[in-house]
Amino acid sequence: MTTHALAVKAIFPIFAAFATCVCLAADIDLNRINACSDIAETISSLKRPNVRCVSPTGAIEEAIRDFAAGSDVKLCFLAHPPASSLEGFRCVHSTFRGRRGIACYRSATLDLLSDYRSNFSSRYSALTSSYIEQAKRCPGSNGNASRGLDTTFPPIFMSVAEHEFGFNVQYGNTKPGSAMVSHGFARTSPAISQRGPAAIEYVVYGEGRVSELAARMPHGNWSLRVDTSPEFAAQFIRVLKRQGLDAYQAAVDIEIQRSPRALAIAKTPSVPDALSEVFVSKLEDEGFVEMDDEGLMRHTGKTREQMSNAILQGVLFGARNFLRGRMLQFRLLMKDSGIRCARGGRGAIGAYLFTLAGERGVQVDFGNFSAIVIGFGSCASSANSSREYIRNLVDESKQALLDDLQGR
Repeated sequence: MTTHALAVKAIFPIFAAFATCVCLAADIDLNRINACSDIAETISSLKRPNVRCVSPTGAIEEAIRDFAAGSDVKLCFLAHPPASSLEGFRCVHSTFRGRRGIACYRSATLDLLSDYRSNFSSRYSALTSSYIEQAKRCPGSNGNASRGLDTTFPPIFMSVAEHEFGFNVQYGNTKPGSAMVSHGFARTSPAISQRGPAAIEYVVYGEGRVSELAARMPHGNWSLRVDTSPEFAAQFIRVLKRQGLDAYQAAVDIEIQRSPRALAIAKTPSVPDALSEVFVSKLEDEGFVEMDDEGLMRHTGKTREQMSNAILQGVLFGARNFLRGRMLQFRLLMKDSGIRCARGGRGAIGAYLFTLAGERGVQVDFGNFSAIVIGFGSCASSANSSREYIRNLVDESKQALLDDLQGR
């Protein structure tokens, strides 16, 4: 999931004493990504130490805190918003591997979300276009502003809400930018809405390169997004460690689209499933054995259907839009012999393979292939060569996948 981090870095001059407010209705005003002076003020606050952090309040903040527990994300729930225009918002400062951000939210209504969806063409289209154009003109912007997508929904809110609509503006001297400010609206999960708001309005300021918006890689007849970052499977590993399992992982995720200029081909047979076979072949050459239903039950305590359902349930609420109407396939292979780290039953290496069908009705979308190779126990240790073996295995298998796609 490429997913599976936020972006925003820059110091901006103040655009004007105030920004123009474009109002859609009494409960929604588009005065966030075009509020240049507020952006400058908030980004400036990112650089200052947090002098006062308070305890999380309410269902949303508690859920954000719980989700970040055990990760590299450091949170500070702020006593006050960083800018006067954010009065009424609750805000949290986050730090992740040197990157900092401020995410603010307040309650919204489902009626507001429904009205926007139902009346976009007649009431909101021209206003949102004007909003985006204003954002592009803020000093420091790289001129790239657009409506938000599921893939640009701020990760800090993914455990509590799912994208409905929003807007982004990038900053910096490059495209994609080195910074991003996001403003939008989201529907909260049932677990949150039972104790808190049914929807939220959010504003997120962050720093760091906008890697999530990087251009796709042309590859023969394909347009690919290839992710091998540690963040891709970080949540998977955190779950294992919370269960007391020492683990080390390397992963690859390939999002597959057909180049619009290439000859159209049928979506069946499945391209991701074909890539899964390529990866399995590589693993079997290395002595991995695919778990049958009996072996899967013995290894995980679950049937294949139960395991797939558990994986789906483990997907963040805000990421479930990606799975609607798509078929998910899961495979597990294990290697517990023939390597030094596995001697005496001290360790093993597992390979978890996932294929996701392309979106229905989108001819160029051929879905995703993902693989996570995990060392357990002694095979997760840095004291032997198992980590290098895992990394090399994923790198070599990734190249085999790209070679296979090159010929299609």
